[in-house]
Amino acid sequence: MAGAILSNAYQNYLQGGLGNSWFSWALGLFAIGLAFLSPTGYIRVDDSTILFGPNLPLPVRRTFDRREVALIRATSAPMSSRTLFLRSDGSTLWSTPGVVWGEAGLRSLADYLGIPYDR
Repeated sequence: MAGAILSNAYQNYLQGGLGNSWFSWALGLFAIGLAFLSPTGYIRVDDSTILFGPNLPLPVRRTFDRREVALIRATSAPMSSRTLFLRSDGSTLWSTPGVVWGEAGLRSLADYLGIPYDR
């Protein structure tokens, strides 16, 4: 995204000078800064809970009872692969981007939890 914004800023600079492109330059550099500060997600599992969260000091962690998860299902849509943590009734407990965890990691998590992994 930042590359597209900076490319657009460069094209605007070539056509009209800095006056037309300063905001695009600033936005592109801001997007690069956000990429470096973006959260790295993790999943922690213990005897009773599953904790999803970023490696930031923000209170955006989600905790679930481990017994609620009955199935981990990975969808394979090309642009929107998602990993679904499903309850026994089929409802979604939590959804997360599937690309982040990888198939081997999700299979390992399902084995650890003692639940099926569906691809």
